[in-house]
Amino acid sequence: MLDTQGAVFEFKTISDDQFLHDYHRLIDVDIPLMMIESELLFMMELRKVPQFTMPGSITIDGKAHTFYFEVVTHENSRTKEYRYLRYE
Repeated sequence: MLDTQGAVFEFKTISDDQFLHDYHRLIDVDIPLMMIESELLFMMELRKVPQFTMPGSITIDGKAHTFYFEVVTHENSRTKEYRYLRYE
């Protein structure tokens, strides 16, 4: 979990397992997702976008893939949830 400018955000969904499965099935690197997860969250929060793209140079099929999320905010809470939707 990260705290940037007062907002707390995290990957916290019932689709975490699907995201993890899709990420490791598509991405061809020796870095586990848990090592870069906070950086991905920080980047999406900083840029105010609900997705990130992995370049084709690090994917198994050589194509760029974008992972999409729904951002959910809770009333009276600083927590934002990034719910995994799909990849393209």
